[in-house]
Amino acid sequence: MVRRTNIALVSLAALALAACGMDPQEKFARAQGNFTAHEYSQARLDLVSALEGQPEDVAMLKMLAQVQLKLGDAEGALFALERLEKAGGKLDDPILFRAEAEILRGRNDDALELLQGDKRADAHRLRALAMVREGKFDEAREELKRGMDGTGPKAELQADYAQFLMADGNLDEGAKIAAMALAAAPDALGPQIASAVAAERRGQREKALQFYDKASKSYPESSTAMIGRIRQLGELDRVDEAEGLIKAAVDRSPDDVDIVFLAARLDAEKGDWAEARTRLQRVESRMREYPDAQLLYARSLLEEGQVELGRSILRRLNARFPEHAQSAALLAEVLLSQGDPAGAQKVLTPVVAQEGVPEAIRQLYRRAETQSAGRS
Repeated sequence: MVRRTNIALVSLAALALAACGMDPQEKFARAQGNFTAHEYSQARLDLVSALEGQPEDVAMLKMLAQVQLKLGDAEGALFALERLEKAGGKLDDPILFRAEAEILRGRNDDALELLQGDKRADAHRLRALAMVREGKFDEAREELKRGMDGTGPKAELQADYAQFLMADGNLDEGAKIAAMALAAAPDALGPQIASAVAAERRGQREKALQFYDKASKSYPESSTAMIGRIRQLGELDRVDEAEGLIKAAVDRSPDDVDIVFLAARLDAEKGDWAEARTRLQRVESRMREYPDAQLLYARSLLEEGQVELGRSILRRLNARFPEHAQSAALLAEVLLSQGDPAGAQKVLTPVVAQEGVPEAIRQLYRRAETQSAGRS
């Protein structure tokens, strides 16, 4: 495992051609600037290159460990930590660092063991993250709630808890806690995103865009901030601005399902269903948790005349998310077109039982009901 990470670091060093001609301290200085600007990928390139010349520099190794963790590279982070400790250095908080790295590489039980008995807010936040990774959402919510009384900085935990509350439909309380997080750490990513989500859920598109704009510019490698920014531009009909951002995002993260979905949605809005289908087809195996992306894929297949395949995807989607209104409606339309009004009525029944269902879907249900009754 360590050997694989070492190979990866050597490869990164080979890529750092822009650092040629600079001495290790100059590269480190540039890495520090990029780290402060949250340009972690660029910081990593300079750090790896600088460490080729000064392999036991404690300050460089410490920053490299932090950068690797920020980039989600758990193995690289732990390898850098190992090098740091061998060089006689140490992190400010190795327990939280190791716990987060263990979560990133799927060792949630190891993370929970490391954090056992830790009453700090950040420990509660990481325990909740480990629980989420295990699908234990109720336990995670309670862990975040306990963390509100934890010690130490709380802004990131508050931001996570606010998002949990809003996802549960408790918008007012979630927005209140998001505001608390933002007041405590106005420049941190989590509080900015939570505040953007609160504004978005209240229909305050311009305000949400302002938060996403700031977050995206301050944290240029955050896909969450970028995607939120693009989404708001789309909602505000500022398609030209959104299109440029989408193209840049696709170039940077061509396999990110969220970004591919946004690009495909833009294709669909232009009427280019073939391109939308092609994009989504490339990530089809990873759309399981993305009902909106699956819906768009099914719609693109229907538009391209691949009705049976489109219906098959809609069937699977409806079986897993029976209350997803738009996918149920599209499946019902397909079933009606194929002479199966009873089937259309069946898939729409759990949808129309909800509050706030669009009138068009209720009308579709009544049409299916009428046609079904006429056949009996």
